[in-house]
Amino acid sequence: MRTSVETISEIQVKVAVELPAEAVDAEYARQLEAVGRKARVKGFRPGKAPRNLVKRMFAGQLGADTAMKLVRETLDDALATVDRKTVGDPQLEPVVAKEGEPLTYHVHVQVMPEIKLANWEGLSVTVPPIEVDEDAIEAEIAKLRERHKERVPVEDRGADLGDIVIVDTTGEVEGEADDRLTTSGMEVRLGDEHLIPGFGDQLMGARSGEERTVEVSFPEDFRPETLAGKSARLQVSVTSVVRDELPDLDDDFAQDAGHESMQELRDSFAEGARKRAETERQGVLDRRLIEVLLERHPFPVPPAMVERHFQASARDLVQMLMRQGFPQKQAIDLVQRSAGGMVGDSERAVKRHLALEALVQTAQLSIDDAELDAAAREWLDERGGLQHHHHHDHDHADCDHDHEAEELQEAREFVRMEKLHRRALDLLAEHATITEAPDPQPTDADAAQGDDEAETPDDEATE
Repeated sequence: MRTSVETISEIQVKVAVELPAEAVDAEYARQLEAVGRKARVKGFRPGKAPRNLVKRMFAGQLGADTAMKLVRETLDDALATVDRKTVGDPQLEPVVAKEGEPLTYHVHVQVMPEIKLANWEGLSVTVPPIEVDEDAIEAEIAKLRERHKERVPVEDRGADLGDIVIVDTTGEVEGEADDRLTTSGMEVRLGDEHLIPGFGDQLMGARSGEERTVEVSFPEDFRPETLAGKSARLQVSVTSVVRDELPDLDDDFAQDAGHESMQELRDSFAEGARKRAETERQGVLDRRLIEVLLERHPFPVPPAMVERHFQASARDLVQMLMRQGFPQKQAIDLVQRSAGGMVGDSERAVKRHLALEALVQTAQLSIDDAELDAAAREWLDERGGLQHHHHHDHDHADCDHDHEAEELQEAREFVRMEKLHRRALDLLAEHATITEAPDPQPTDADAAQGDDEAETPDDEATE
């Protein structure tokens, strides 16, 4: 077998493979014998037709089957002669073998780009400063206070705006009794804009134990439509009137919420807000460093890597939507509608991955095996992996052991990538000029931050 590799582009090569005529003839003879045993030729019993007649009748099939068998047997060895990491499935040009002649076939294969990061130091980026929004902290405390509110009975006065009147009702629509207006224990918050117009107003001043007759007209857009625009009369029994009482913002409230004092509670919320702001700023810094790095070192990405990342993202998104209660078909339709943007996100994610891998190589960043093993086991433990099952059955024990080894290897690869990519980003930042200034407006890249953070495993060589 003779092979030659031709570079078509930075991410594609063409491998030409020539197999000698003797190999072609030997396989052709095997194919001819196999066809001859099964061939049904008029005038001859199965398997008894002359070889030359079979050869003439099945020439096309023999040439194609011989070629495909030889390609299957030699393709892996041929691809092994490519000195670049291959990606995706090889694409074979159509080929037919001819008896007595060498067979030459050509196969196109995508390869990883060769990325030379000669100019990765001294990047200039601008990021927003870390700002803790005091209003946001107060809003968080208000939400917490809302969660700790208590319902207290209103006994010293009639119901007023903001109070909750709990009622039982029966009623009639345009003079006819209607079961749809029968309720028990219905809560009516006075002043709620979603109430049927006039309903709440006629309960103002009501007290526990009181009976009232309330007349309303249903709006024209009311659901169900059979009630829309109609007038109704309700007999309302008030079972109780209550109000929500918010706790005072004092140390007692703070202690109920798990803190020693209001000052400690405020400090805790401020610290949480600062950490969130720092995480957000780190995300913006990472993205902008990568953007500038890629501007300095543009390179194409193999479509097979983008497609693989896109398919994995689409699968994850469909599963997430189904967990949220969407039917499978609807989840798939939603994902298909956003496929265009997702492909762009996948291309950015693959570029980010390849650029960081190149920097890991360029800067010779590494992680020692002991640290990697410990981090991988910790990562698996957090996700409930490496479950140890005790079997008396040796086969089961071996199977468990193999599964654990595979899980650990996958975890090692994920953790290696996560830690080394983090170090690479920190290295870029260390050697960059970082200016702080408020963003005039969010950039497209920031808007696409979620998907760009996705990583792409680098073991994407062709099987």
